[in-house]
Amino acid sequence: MARTVPRAEGMSWTDPACPVARTLDLVGDRWSLLIIRDAMDGARVFTDFQQNTGIARNILTDRLRRLIERGILERQTGPDRTVTELRPHRCGPRPLRRHRGCASVG
Repeated sequence: MARTVPRAEGMSWTDPACPVARTLDLVGDRWSLLIIRDAMDGARVFTDFQQNTGIARNILTDRLRRLIERGILERQTGPDRTVTELRPHRCGPRPLRRHRGCASVG
């Protein structure tokens, strides 16, 4: 029987063994996923993210804050501007692939 795992905004996924479900747990919504995509493509400053996604400033500010709090992005303040980048991870970005026991990816 599938267990329920809490995710962003108090919702829950039903398959805690699924890496896709756990990723969505961290990401939370489509705007965050688009921000991560743009960060992978080289966006680093607020205006880059805003122009690429078309997201409203207040929503972008909130999603960037959440992604930084969850350890997905990191913010670095330089002398001229603040830069937001993907936080380096041990495994690095890997393509989505089918995981044993995960019916979500096919």
